[in-house]
Amino acid sequence: DFALVHLFAFVLQTTLYHCQKMSWAAPLLPALIHVGFFYLESIAFAQKRSVRQIFLRKNVDNAGAVEVGTSALFNQGFYNLFLALATIYGVFRGSRDLVHATLLIYIGAAAVLYYSTKNLRGMLVQGVPALLALALY
Repeated sequence: DFALVHLFAFVLQTTLYHCQKMSWAAPLLPALIHVGFFYLESIAFAQKRSVRQIFLRKNVDNAGAVEVGTSALFNQGFYNLFLALATIYGVFRGSRDLVHATLLIYIGAAAVLYYSTKNLRGMLVQGVPALLALALY
């Protein structure tokens, strides 16, 4: 039993050590997710019917809906890109305040997404990595 306790303590200590060493990278995951959102919203949406179907969830043959959706998502995509770039810049400059601010924006946006659409999956994809990064960074 004593050896098992020591083994468990060693594994826990080693895990915590490596988590602390890698904590600088934690905010990069939500940033990369938002770069992916940029691609989907600003590039793929205008080019691919299947992506429009995901975002609009209605008849994508309606030209007006596609045009309004395209311009709104184009802008939103760039917002996500700039927010991700601010997070990445903060990580590599060592600006803890900037990184924490961007992570809080991700979390706030996830809460708004859920509140306004009841989209649990979207809220989890956007919010959980940011929340974990905030806890680790």
